[in-house]
Amino acid sequence: MSTWDRRYADRVQLLVDILPMLGRDPRFALKGGTAINLFEHDLPRLSVDIDLAWLPVHDFNQDSALIADSLETLAGLLRAPPLRLQVQLSRSRGGRGITRLVVSRDRARVQIETSPVMRGTVQPGSRIR
Repeated sequence: MSTWDRRYADRVQLLVDILPMLGRDPRFALKGGTAINLFEHDLPRLSVDIDLAWLPVHDFNQDSALIADSLETLAGLLRAPPLRLQVQLSRSRGGRGITRLVVSRDRARVQIETSPVMRGTVQPGSRIR
């Protein structure tokens, strides 16, 4: 396996290790390329960044705080055994709250992002196991 292939495989493995932890909070849903390519299509391409939708829609400030709290909880789960991953938290512009995690293992890195602005869904979500 080439070095490029090994790095890509390591990122994909990291992504697959992270997904079950995301499933613990039913207020988050996968959206975008990762969701489509992992669950809807036969992997025509694989994005290794995770975009999340926040499903409940309340007051903006309340949702921003809940998203930040949930991402901090997720960071704790990812840092704990058995995964023991490195996690950096990033605040949104203006410092309103945490909107992104950068998760890494060795040289593999995956970003987990959500937006407090675009919340909810147009169509109902589906749970895939």
